Amino acid sequence: SGAEAGAAAPPYRLGGSVAADEGQLRVQARLERQSDGAVLWAENYRAVLGKEPPFAAEARIAAEVATAVGQPYGAIYQAAAAERAVGPKRPGDAYACTLAYFTYRVTLDASSYADARACLEAAVARFPDYATAWALLGQMRLDGLRWGFAPTTPIDEALADARHALMLDPLNVRALQVKMLAMHLGGDIDGALRTGAVALAVNPNDTELMGEYGYRLALAGRWEEGCDLLRRALARNPGPLPYYETGLALCAYIAGDHAEAAARIKATPIQAIPVYHLMAAAFLAEAGDMEAAHRERDWIERRAPNLTRTLIGQVTPLIRRKEDLARFVASLRKAGLDLPGDGTP
Repeated sequence: SGAEAGAAAPPYRLGGSVAADEGQLRVQARLERQSDGAVLWAENYRAVLGKEPPFAAEARIAAEVATAVGQPYGAIYQAAAAERAVGPKRPGDAYACTLAYFTYRVTLDASSYADARACLEAAVARFPDYATAWALLGQMRLDGLRWGFAPTTPIDEALADARHALMLDPLNVRALQVKMLAMHLGGDIDGALRTGAVALAVNPNDTELMGEYGYRLALAGRWEEGCDLLRRALARNPGPLPYYETGLALCAYIAGDHAEAAARIKATPIQAIPVYHLMAAAFLAEAGDMEAAHRERDWIERRAPNLTRTLIGQVTPLIRRKEDLARFVASLRKAGLDLPGDGTP
C-alpha cells in the first residue's frame, strides 16, 4: 500500500532455515542488518523429535531466539548501541536514551549514570507519552538512591514514574520492574514480589526483569527460587552483567560456598558502588582472604564512612529472614568493620 511504501524499512531482518534429519530438527537463525546485509548474530538450535514434541520444540526455540535477539542486552541492543556510538548524535533521539540506560546498567559508574539520567529526563519532556522512558527514569531515580549517585531521591518519585508509565502502557515490563523495586526498597516485600510475578508472566523471557526479580526473591528468603532466576538470566545474556553476578555471589555465600562467593565478587568489580565493597568484605573474609577483605574495609572507611553506621537501618527492610542479616553482619565484623550494636534487627 501507499502507507507501507512510505514507511521506513526495518533496520534489521531475522532469517534462517529449518531442516529435519534422522529424527532431529535443526534450526539456523541469523540477524542481518538491512542496509548492508551484514550478519550481526547467528546461532544453531537442535531438537530431538522423539524426546520433544514438535510444537514444544518450536515454542522453545522461538523463545530462545527472541530472547537472544530482542532482550535488553541482546543482539539488536548491541548493534544499535554500536551504531549510535559512532554515528551523529540526533537531538530528541529517545531510543538512544534507552540504549544509554542499558549501557549504564552494564558499567554502573557515576559518569554513565549522569549521562543516561539527563538523557531520559529530556526524553520524557520531549515525548511525554513514551512509557518506557518514564519507567527507565524511575529506575535511574532508584539507582541514584541506592547506589549513592543521587542519595536524596525520594522513593515516591520513582514509584510515581512507574505508575505513570503503567497508565500509558499497562503491560510495560520496565515499569512493572521499577514498581517492584520501589515497593521492595520501601519495605513492602510482599507487594513487590506480587508485582514481580505479574511482570514475569507478561514476559517470561525478559532477562533484565528475570535478574531483578530473582534478586528480590532471594532477599525475601526464597533463595532457591531467586538464585535459579538469576542463573537463568545470566545464562541467556551475551555479556557479563556485574550487578547480577553480585547476586550469584550472594547466593553462593548463603549456600556456604565461600570460595565461589569470593571468586564471583572479585571477578565483577563495581568500584563506584559502596554496597559492592561491603559484600566483597564479607565474602572475602569468610573465604579466608583477610588481606583482600581488609582492603575492602579500608575502602569503605575512606569512601563511605557513614555506611556502617546506618547499615542495619538500611538493610533491615530489605532482608526478610533475620538469620540472613545476622549472618551478614557477623561476616562484616570478621572483615574488621566496626558496626554499632549487636548486629541484630
